[in-house]
Amino acid sequence: MIIEIQVPSLLHEKVPPTDKNLRGDKWEVPEKTTVADVLEMLNLTNLAIITILNGRQEKKGAFLKEGDVLKIFSAVSGG
Repeated sequence: MIIEIQVPSLLHEKVPPTDKNLRGDKWEVPEKTTVADVLEMLNLTNLAIITILNGRQEKKGAFLKEGDVLKIFSAVSGG
């Protein structure tokens, strides 16, 4: 299935090299993929993360479906 993943530039250095644009490219993922699966795929599991799925904050166990938009943010940033 195809989903859109958006990751702010602050987190780009944590993500393994990819040919995808982390600001909104479409990604193909298997059926029954969860938010946690995407975080693992992007090497973001050890960070404090907020995930927004289709405009609403969502837990990591949420299943994704075709056409979803997943935005991933750092829960903590400097001040």
